[in-house]
Amino acid sequence: MNDDEGRKKKEERRKKKEERRKKKEERRKKKGKPKLKLKIKTKKKNMLGLRRICSQACTRAVRTGPSTWRGFAAAAAEAADASKEKVEEEEKVENEEGEEKKEESNGEGSAKKEIEGLQEKVDSLQKKYMESLAEMENVRRIAKRDVDQANTYSIQKFAKSLLDVADDLTRATENVKEEDVEASQPLQTFLEGVRMTENQLTNILSSNGINKFGEVGEKFDPSLHDAMYEFDDPEQEPGTIGNVIKIGYTFKDRILRPAQVGTVKKR
Repeated sequence: MNDDEGRKKKEERRKKKEERRKKKEERRKKKGKPKLKLKIKTKKKNMLGLRRICSQACTRAVRTGPSTWRGFAAAAAEAADASKEKVEEEEKVENEEGEEKKEESNGEGSAKKEIEGLQEKVDSLQKKYMESLAEMENVRRIAKRDVDQANTYSIQKFAKSLLDVADDLTRATENVKEEDVEASQPLQTFLEGVRMTENQLTNILSSNGINKFGEVGEKFDPSLHDAMYEFDDPEQEPGTIGNVIKIGYTFKDRILRPAQVGTVKKR
């Protein structure tokens, strides 16, 4: 906007200057006076210009004869007036050009400040935009992780409730004496059914990522095992599991239930 206004003002000044020149030329033609060539360019050369004008008028009078001397005074006066008008006009033009340059300079300074302010706003908005993108990405990642975990471990509570059933089936098969089984055919058939049920439940749990751990002879690990008591056993290595009270289970990469064990006391 500032550049357009400056160009418009400059064009208006140029048109006014051209109109003044035309009017001056028309006045000269109406008076019927000869046009004198003025070679004054700057304010500092006023006297030099006057001397040149006078010299030109004298030379013309000498060449044309005595009749020209009568108009010499009038020509010199006219030349002086013309020189003065031209000097004033040049001063006016110089002042206008100075004001124009000043306005352009002020316009450039204000435009530069405006550009700097807009650049700061752009940088601030870009920073906020990048921060919002990073925050949205974090929210999306956390939500995806929560959904994946929910899908992966959705049956954790249900699987944990079945562990007691698996323990009961294991205890049922372990507490039956072999001689009683051999003596009773119905008990043998019943025990086989219980064992088949236990194996089927174990396979189902294993197919869903639930596996057993905690056996006699394993190294004791406090992150996996709960030590219920310690006892001396010279036949077993100290710091290992000597007795299993309740078997442990893992669900994928989590501990679904730690194993309850008795450990061999260190000597």
